[in-house]
Amino acid sequence: MTATPLRLIVAAHQARDREWIVELLRLALADAPEFIAAPTGESALAHWRQDPQRPQVLIAAPVEDLEPDALIRHMLDPTGITGCPVVMITPGHGRESGPALLRAGAQDYIGESWLSPYVLARAVENAGVRWAAERELREARHLLQAIVDGAGALVFAKDLQGRYFLTNQAWRERLGFDDEQAVGVTDDAVFGPSVAPAVRESDRQVLATGERQVAEETFWRNGQRVTYLASKFPLADAGGRRWAVCGVATDVTSLKEAQAALEARERALQTLADNTPDILLRFDAALRHVFVSAAVQGLTGRAPREFLGRGIREAGLPVSLCELWEAALRMAFHEGRPQTVEFRFDSPAGPRHLTGRFVPEFDPAGRVEQVLAVLHDDTERQRAAEDLRRRARVMARLADASRLIHASLSAEEIARVLVEQARDILGTRQAVVDLAWGDEPLQVVSCDHETPPWGDGRSADGWPGGSPARGQLTVALTNPRGKPVGQVRLADRLDGEFDADAEAVLVQLAAIASTSLENARLYAALRLADQRKTEFIAILAHELRNPLAPIRNGLEILRRKAELRDSAARARDMMERQLGHLVRLVDDLLDVSRISRGKIQLQRSRVNLQAVIDSALEATQATLDAHRHELALEQPHTALWTVGDYTRLVQVMSNLFNNAAKYTPTGGRITVQLRQKGREARIRVSDNGAGIPGSMLPHIFELFTQVRETLPQAQGGLGIGLSLVRQLVQLHGGRIEAHSDGLGLGSRFTLYLPLDDGGATAPADELAEAVLPGADTSSAGPAVASVLR
Repeated sequence: MTATPLRLIVAAHQARDREWIVELLRLALADAPEFIAAPTGESALAHWRQDPQRPQVLIAAPVEDLEPDALIRHMLDPTGITGCPVVMITPGHGRESGPALLRAGAQDYIGESWLSPYVLARAVENAGVRWAAERELREARHLLQAIVDGAGALVFAKDLQGRYFLTNQAWRERLGFDDEQAVGVTDDAVFGPSVAPAVRESDRQVLATGERQVAEETFWRNGQRVTYLASKFPLADAGGRRWAVCGVATDVTSLKEAQAALEARERALQTLADNTPDILLRFDAALRHVFVSAAVQGLTGRAPREFLGRGIREAGLPVSLCELWEAALRMAFHEGRPQTVEFRFDSPAGPRHLTGRFVPEFDPAGRVEQVLAVLHDDTERQRAAEDLRRRARVMARLADASRLIHASLSAEEIARVLVEQARDILGTRQAVVDLAWGDEPLQVVSCDHETPPWGDGRSADGWPGGSPARGQLTVALTNPRGKPVGQVRLADRLDGEFDADAEAVLVQLAAIASTSLENARLYAALRLADQRKTEFIAILAHELRNPLAPIRNGLEILRRKAELRDSAARARDMMERQLGHLVRLVDDLLDVSRISRGKIQLQRSRVNLQAVIDSALEATQATLDAHRHELALEQPHTALWTVGDYTRLVQVMSNLFNNAAKYTPTGGRITVQLRQKGREARIRVSDNGAGIPGSMLPHIFELFTQVRETLPQAQGGLGIGLSLVRQLVQLHGGRIEAHSDGLGLGSRFTLYLPLDDGGATAPADELAEAVLPGADTSSAGPAVASVLR
């Protein structure tokens, strides 16, 4: 295959110059090349671009359109080498401009004064050789740069003055330099003035010794503290002269941080292990101690070093403990799960109760490598738990004692419960309560059958059987003003001496008893006052009723005798109404007194509840008519029977009807409903009257209770009617409830009475052949007799 002939492009402005150069080349070159004459730089470049892969050489003399360096730049490829060999012909000898053209990229130059066939031929030949060498060198350099840039580590090279002439991409990116900035930069700019001297000293040692050295370089970059591990070595020329330092650096910042964190963690763990009260042990697969914390010395009295490297049995631990630990360790190694054991250890300080947890530690492959044992001393916790349980038992018994003491209503009962509970809770042989109560001192003693009570003349130094007394504990009982009213004394505790806890318990019992004693005193005073009140009401009602009878009888006589003038008749009617009201009040007072003293007698018989309602309505009809109330009565078709006092049940219903009539505005509606509910009869009286406030509903059946907001509608009364109703209903085995949605929304009273299936019969009528009038006053008897006649 015929090789492509060399093409020589000759560029010169003057035609004679072009011809002269071509002629010289023809004379010098043996092989006939192809010549192309180009009058301008652009035409020369155009010919070169026609076939850039063809072997060709550009010989350029001065041209008008392009300066020599511009012509060269147009031919440079991305690697910085011209597309073909270039020989530049310069004016004169060429020494002034020739070197600059070489730096611009030309391979050779010739001064015009040196032109000859031989010189021109040698220049073309040298240019071709140099151009080929430059391409090979540039390709090798680019290959080297690609290899260096591909490395993850930082690669660099510095000359003897410490200037960087080679860096890879990783170096530039990590340290923040671009390609141009990286060339010629010094250590001061890279590391800073504080670190750079140490780096230069390291470089000098490499150059001085000619040996590879590894240096750790830490500095601040972009606000972060970084550390690099640099491996440095010298570069030498063929003569062995060291002219540069080359190095490969690895960023070990994360590694250093991790190492520092690990070291800090190990220090913290060691500090924790040395200061925690728990004992930390680590065992290898042979069950040898590989780590022992300082706390072991407090338990065993032996230093940690005495256990390291030794097995459990070699450490001199008790056999039973060794067997327990070995079993737990083998299970942890075999199963890879934590094991927990509890054991007792006799330490120099006394017996201790410990809990051991054996936790397996795994290697990266998931195999159990070691087992960490954490031994926790539970002695104090168990003691505290037992003390807490004991205190809880004491508190529970104190609560029971408080309930029993508060349930006692007399001083004697309080004292008896106090001595029994104090002895039982605190475990003593004897307890005594002394009280200054009433006219005579009160003393209550509680003791076991072997212990004589105080005051029997025996010495307190000892008791029968030779057991010594264990001291006494005395606490005062006081009234609300702090004045002592007595004391409680304990002696001869069964378990140890009296301590602060025992004193606190007795003080608490004494405080409870003191409060109960005051309550008992108040209860007794209240009971006495209530008794006196009841007696006063009974006497007052009796004394009021005595003069009412003759007055009532006299009015009746007047009604039956001569006709009175209209004004006198109206006065008499008014007197009768007022007298009737007064009689009802007195009768209610007498009934309340009788019920409170338990002296009321019910005349029980089988009673038809419909008849009771009818009689009560008949008795209150005048009041209902006077207020023009609408009455709605709902009763079942079959009779409902109960066993009770017919008169008292009529009295109950009359009170309810009267209340409904009084507290309902004129023209109101009153509903009376009788129903059977299971084994009970339910009587409901409802109205749309004044109603009852919610705050008064719980107290509406209490004695002397009146609703202040409805007093103007009460038309008199003492507030005893509903109390009497409830007490009479309860005497019949029933119950009564009150309900109201509030003031102005009406009221509803619901009465429940037990039903009777039959069997009881009403007593036969008792016919009297003679009547003997009786009265408390001399004027009442004749008046009664006159009425009866």
